[in-house]
Order: sequence, then C-alpha cells, then structure tokens
Amino acid sequence: MIIRLTDLIFTGILVAGLAESPITSAQVATNQAPSGLEPSDPEFGKPFPTFYRINDHIQSPLFRAIMAGNTTNAVAMIRAGTNVNECIEVGVTPLMVAASMGQASVVEALLDKCAEVTATNRQGRTALMLVAIQGRSSLMQMLAKQGSVVNQRDSLGRTPLILSVMSGQPRAVEVLLNAGAQIDAQDGRGKTALNWAATSNLGPIVELLIARGANPAVKDSKGKTAQDYARVLGNTNMVERLKLNR
Repeated sequence: MIIRLTDLIFTGILVAGLAESPITSAQVATNQAPSGLEPSDPEFGKPFPTFYRINDHIQSPLFRAIMAGNTTNAVAMIRAGTNVNECIEVGVTPLMVAASMGQASVVEALLDKCAEVTATNRQGRTALMLVAIQGRSSLMQMLAKQGSVVNQRDSLGRTPLILSVMSGQPRAVEVLLNAGAQIDAQDGRGKTALNWAATSNLGPIVELLIARGANPAVKDSKGKTAQDYARVLGNTNMVERLKLNR
C-alpha cells in the first residue's frame, strides 16, 4: 500500500523533533518537498519533508502508532505480521520514522521481521543516515549491523559517515568507523569526512578522523584539501595538525 502525499495533512504539533516547518500548498499540489540536503536546511535529517498527521481516510495503523508514539501497539502489529516495508509516496518507511523518533523497541521489532534497511527516501537517505545525522548512537549500532548499509550513499553521494560529520556528531562518527565505514569515501563534490570536518571547523572530529587514519591529502572537486579549508578559516592549529599528517 502506498500513501499519497496529498492524503497527508500538516499539523502544527511537532513530535520528537521531526520536521520544523510547514509544507506549502504549492508543494502539496505538485507533490514536491523541501530538499533538506544541506545542514543549514531545517529539514536536514528529517524522514519527512515536514511533519504530517495521517488523516482518517488512510488505512495505515502501523504508521499511526509509530507517529503517535504508541510503541507497544506498533510492536504488537509488527509481530502479528503487518507489512513492515509499507511506504508513503515520499519513500518513507516505518523503520525510518521509528528510528528518527528514537523508538528502539519498534526498530528492533522491524529488523526482526526483515524490514528493508537499504530503503531510501526521496533524498536517497536510509534509516541509518537519518539517525547518524541525529547522533542516536544506540540505534546506529543496531542498524549498522546490517552490512553494506554502512557505506550506502544518498542522492548527493554522501555516506552515513559524511552526514554524521556534517551534522557535528563525534560519537556517531566513532560508531560508524567501528562498524566499517570507509573513512576516505568521497561524496559528489569529492569531499571526504575530513574535508567536511575542516570546512565546518570541527576540531574534535578532525582529531578523531586523523587518529583513525583519514588521509588529509585527498582533494575535493575544487582541488582543495582539508588543510586548505582550515587555512581559509584561519584555524592555525588545525592547519598545523593536518600538515604534520601529510
């Protein structure tokens, strides 16, 4: 069953830090959503382009239970055999919503019933990517056990590791590296996790990545290294730290 975006109604009630801004009538009419692809976008890391309430015409008990925070009911439905891979038109699955809302018991039940961990929303993001952005380390460990999902890429070529760096989550970075994340993976702009950490002036994450073997000599599509970005920011300590590790 696919739930149409036009069947979803915006509500001003925010739940568990999900989306923070309303969708416009034009976006509803054209079935388009805000991109949420950059950290400066308030929708960055949200499973939905904004937060919606499913109206009374939608027959989706599992989505309703998860969104309402009724974890006991959600787990019971999952164990009873409901479709764990049901998705709405923007590509959001129950696993993405439960993970983003921090519902560990629901995530565990979904995984036990083989919920698809590689499923992506319109931004090309998986449940692991969403919790990596949020820094939910315990849920990340659950999801990262699913193998190749650790190095899966979104629509801009960003891995969970890169997204965790972009959102400034050092614990998430550590969890992903321990799970086998490729430390020097480059996104669509040629940027590695270290490039992004330097670009954002994230000293502790730069230190962590260097300690774990990140290569500071990697250049992005503009021909710039992490040290170049540190120099632009005037962070002399970071410049020297990166120079020593060339």
